[in-house]
Amino acid sequence: MRETTTPSSIDGYIAAAPPSARAILSEIRRRVKRRVPDATETISYRMPAFRIDRIFFYFAAFKEHIGVFPPVHGDPGLMASLAPYRGPKGNLRFPYADGIPYELIERVAVALAEEHGRRALTARRAKASDAATRTTAASRTGGDKASRRGARRAE
Repeated sequence: MRETTTPSSIDGYIAAAPPSARAILSEIRRRVKRRVPDATETISYRMPAFRIDRIFFYFAAFKEHIGVFPPVHGDPGLMASLAPYRGPKGNLRFPYADGIPYELIERVAVALAEEHGRRALTARRAKASDAATRTTAASRTGGDKASRRGARRAE
């Protein structure tokens, strides 16, 4: 889909899409919201997207297909179902002429949300662990520099 301005919302993106793609985009949006209710909508790279802490699912209308990004990994059954739709880099292309497999796109959204969720949880745990390590190290050395300076001034 070619646009001259960047849409500020998914509503704006859908409104600017070709009429033949609007119902498809709306249905994908509805299904992702239903299957991943904690996700919030955004626009990124001029495409509709969903995020939980960070973006995990993009979708866009093109001249002859709907694209879904980024590539999904994991479940062998899902991978086999996606094989006919995979592009060279693993991104998904769903041709309008073949009909849109909404249930399959739902499965992709859930898989990407779970994959993203694991990464986000791991990142949060690592960050918490680093913070705990810094706190423990600071307490062993008498606190941070600012509190040591304050202690010296009080003496």
